[in-house]
Amino acid sequence: MQSVSSTKKIRLIRRGLLLVVLVVSSFVFVSCQPAGMMPEPVPAAPRTGVDTAALQVDDFLVVDCLLPGQVRRLGGTMYQSRRRPVKTTARDCAIRGGEYVVHDRANYATALQVWLPQAQSGDAEAQTYVGDIYQQGLGT
Repeated sequence: MQSVSSTKKIRLIRRGLLLVVLVVSSFVFVSCQPAGMMPEPVPAAPRTGVDTAALQVDDFLVVDCLLPGQVRRLGGTMYQSRRRPVKTTARDCAIRGGEYVVHDRANYATALQVWLPQAQSGDAEAQTYVGDIYQQGLGT
């Protein structure tokens, strides 16, 4: 189980470094803009019965997304490959035509169903996710 924890540490370090790079690059981009080129502030959305801030926050939740298979051609035959699971934001999943469970995000049994077939076929990332679920006793 040491490889799972070291893989998790490496993943966390990479995410931290990516966050630092994004913050620094956005600061450099904004500070390098000439005064006349600064973007105008976006006006606030009109208040309605729906809380638009909550809807926008949900777009950034990380979900287990099943992307549709690729349409491939072999000679004169066209076929669709298997669906691919990825971890991505809900908005990115929707843009790419994927599907995810909206109301059952905390259910590890659902996540296990998504990742187990890929893990059994040898995908290292899927094996890490399945290992994490089993190690913590979740979804069983």
